[in-house]
Formats: sequence, structure tokens, C-alpha cells
Amino acid sequence: MTIIPAKPLPLQGALNVRDLGGYTAEGGQITCSHRFLRAAALSGLTEEDKKELTRYGVRAVFDLRSVYEATENPDPALDGAAYYPFPLLDRMNSAQKGDEMPGSMGEVYVGLLKNDGETFAALLRKMLEVDGCVLFHCSAGKDRTGVTAMLLLGAAGASRETILRDYEVTEEYLAPMLNKILPMMQEKGVPLYMLLSKRENMEMALDWIDENAGSIPGYLRQIGLRDDEISALAERLLRP
Repeated sequence: MTIIPAKPLPLQGALNVRDLGGYTAEGGQITCSHRFLRAAALSGLTEEDKKELTRYGVRAVFDLRSVYEATENPDPALDGAAYYPFPLLDRMNSAQKGDEMPGSMGEVYVGLLKNDGETFAALLRKMLEVDGCVLFHCSAGKDRTGVTAMLLLGAAGASRETILRDYEVTEEYLAPMLNKILPMMQEKGVPLYMLLSKRENMEMALDWIDENAGSIPGYLRQIGLRDDEISALAERLLRP
């Protein structure tokens, strides 16, 4: 079966803004559109972009960036949409001086799963309170956003291959930005792998979940979500 991720919305001031709808999940059901949007930074949204997101049904924005990132490049307000900061730290955007570069982005993802479970649980619970489409984002829409998308798709029973495909296509959708910043990043000594979304990175995170929790729903239980909350996340994605 060919897995085709949604194309990004045609926005002028933000990249990689795309829906988690259209994937095959639990029992052959298809994930619904206009429930969850994943995205890169929103600080460059134009007025027309903001209107488009409002028309799309966005009623809450969840900002996964560090406090520093969100302060330096704040999200613009969207009409009718609440704003919720849930900082998730990664080494690339929130590293402290003296930290060593991770060996791979997969190590970063495993670190997020190990150390930020309480934040993930609070984030997912808050998402369930939103009546309308939820948009969640970090800076590139790749790492913190990618792990969050993995948990949502996994709660709905999406296959491992679906999760990997949803992750790895980010590299393609971020190409306009990557082509511009690559020389600058290389000058700063940022390894190329930190800018890409190779599937082995998310595979490492999924392997860690399998080994330590048995499944994504198992991991969600470990971090404190109840079975009814996990079912509600699945229904949010799957119920027409």
C-alpha cells in the first residue's frame, strides 16, 4: 500500500503545515482531516495565511518551542484560536553551552520520550479539550513536532510505516528553507544530520518505545494517560 502524506497548506509565511488526515489506521479506518495540523514556525505568517488557518478550522495553537525560541520569534495571534506553550527541548534549538552534539537525532527523540513524558501527557490532555482543529509546531516542524505526531498517529493505531513516512517527508517539505540555511549551519558546525529527517531517527524512537513500553498506547499509559484518554485521542483522529 502506498502511503501518501498530505501536502502542505499553500501558505506564504510558513513551511510544512500539513494535516494528519488521510492515513490508514486502526481497523482500516482513515484518519480525518481538519483535526490535527503539524507545522514549522509560524512567526512569518501573513495576514492571508492567518485567515486561511482560521478558515481551515484551527482553534488552538500548541507551541512546542523553548521559551527562548518563542520569545525571540513569537507566534502571531489567530482569530478564534487559543495559544498554549508546551516547551519541549531539543539539542539543536535549546542546547546549553558545553553540551555535546547528539550522535543522531534519534538519540534526541529517545531523550524526549524519556525525560519529557510529563509534558507530553499534559500536552495531549489539553489537546483533547479543544473543540476544533489543533495546530502544533516547533521551529522546523521536524523533531519535537515529529515525535508528537508519532504519538498521535500511534494512539490511532497507524502502522509503523505510516509513522515513518509522515516523519521522513518533512525533509522534502522543508527543502526551500534547508537550501537557504545549509551553508550558514555548516559554518556554525551543525552536523548535516540534524537538519534532515532520515527514517532511522524515528525508527530509533519507535524501537525504544517497543522495548520499554510495548507499544505507543503502552508508552502513553506509562506517562500517565488513562485508557479513556488514549481512546479519545484515537477517536479525535478517526471519528468522522
